[in-house]
Amino acid sequence: MRKVAPEDHFVLTSNADGMFEQNGFDTGKIYTAQGDYSRFQCLSRCTEQVWPARPFIDRALPQIDPLTMEIADPDAIPMCPNCGGQVVMNVRGGGWFIETPHMESAKRFQEFVARSRGRKLVILEIGAGFNTPSVVRFRCEAIAKQNPSSKFIRINATHPELTTVDLGSRAALLACDALHAIEGFSSQVFSAV
Repeated sequence: MRKVAPEDHFVLTSNADGMFEQNGFDTGKIYTAQGDYSRFQCLSRCTEQVWPARPFIDRALPQIDPLTMEIADPDAIPMCPNCGGQVVMNVRGGGWFIETPHMESAKRFQEFVARSRGRKLVILEIGAGFNTPSVVRFRCEAIAKQNPSSKFIRINATHPELTTVDLGSRAALLACDALHAIEGFSSQVFSAV
């Protein structure tokens, strides 16, 4: 259940699984910096277009041989509708990644950060690790450093420490899993009402 008020907020996520959208967050206020599993793109980048993956998957699923787990009908294998080449999910991982569909949400995120400078801002970072630290972890620390009116909360069971900045008392670093932290926040907020 979503516990974020509809007021000014923005979600920056390295997850490409669409869980924020599926849980009712405004899609105009989400930047999925690593891409989107629900879209396919051409592996050879013959075009900057991406396509919904669902129709390709729906066509391929009935063709999967349960013993070999291979697609029995070659015509059901997803192919680029433009050049007929191989497709991959539109997820960052190499030079093939098509970032074009994500540029508008990246711009909205940057505008949100710029509007937030000098205003009270809570940066809640959950589980950002070191696989791709520049995507969320380092970026959130930099945003907090640039805004002296911000509070930074990092929830990370294995690496709660600050990496690039010293935020002093503006940082709360919680070495626990997200469920326990969120339950703790909820009980504090609702007991105060």
